Amino acid sequence: AMILVTNQLLQIAKRLPWRYAAVMIVSCAQLYGDVLYFMTEHYEDYSHVDWSHWLYYFVYFSMFNIVWIIIPTSLIIWSWRKTSQAVSSADK
Repeated sequence: AMILVTNQLLQIAKRLPWRYAAVMIVSCAQLYGDVLYFMTEHYEDYSHVDWSHWLYYFVYFSMFNIVWIIIPTSLIIWSWRKTSQAVSSADK
């Protein structure tokens, strides 16, 4: 995963023409993995979550993992907007 993220950052920095498509593909794959992780935990009744204190669930499980939902979602939106702008300007 680290190699893919590094590759994405290099694509954005080098301003390669296919960078938006690559960002969208990698972000969708990350988002799919996150949803699969959360749904697996939900299906297994959160058996891998420590319920001894509310802090463990809400901070360690929810808040630390929600970052991996927010970042790919925002990158998908960013990439979608940039791609839409490019297509609309090319259509003019």
